[in-house]
Amino acid sequence: MKITEYGRGVTAIIQPDGSDYNKFSAAPFAFPAGSYGLTFEGLNNSGDNIVLIDSVTLNNTLVTNGSFEYPDLSQVDGGYVYRPLNATWSFLGDAGISQNGSDLAPNNPDAPDGKQAAFIQNIGSMFQTQTVTAGTYTLRFRAAQRDGNTMDQQVRVNFRPSGAGVSVKRF
Repeated sequence: MKITEYGRGVTAIIQPDGSDYNKFSAAPFAFPAGSYGLTFEGLNNSGDNIVLIDSVTLNNTLVTNGSFEYPDLSQVDGGYVYRPLNATWSFLGDAGISQNGSDLAPNNPDAPDGKQAAFIQNIGSMFQTQTVTAGTYTLRFRAAQRDGNTMDQQVRVNFRPSGAGVSVKRF
């Protein structure tokens, strides 16, 4: 994963290779104490492109709902929800949570951590705020292309100071 540092944040653009979950890891980076927005944003808006994301960790500890097990979708028709409520992540546009074997990605392998994963379709996005103590951090996660995409999906990952709130910027 290519990491670009500017200011007090890090940014990466990733593109998983195929429908198996790939591991992505940022080199360790030092942050002062504070509140940071963690954002995943789809970059391809042509065709029907979806990336699945799971196992989001900071220093090998899952971030809040980093395996996307809440809300439980086991009783949801089709097994996926766009912009779910009470997920501890905020979802914008075409993004949400999908369970293993859902109608959204029936041919993908199971999520590596639990029974559900997040998905980002086209230019959808998801974010949450993390409060950290001063220190050195490593961001890790797993991502896969949905089997059957019309083209590979790229995702911009940001971990940046959030100030009064998190905002998603399109570049």
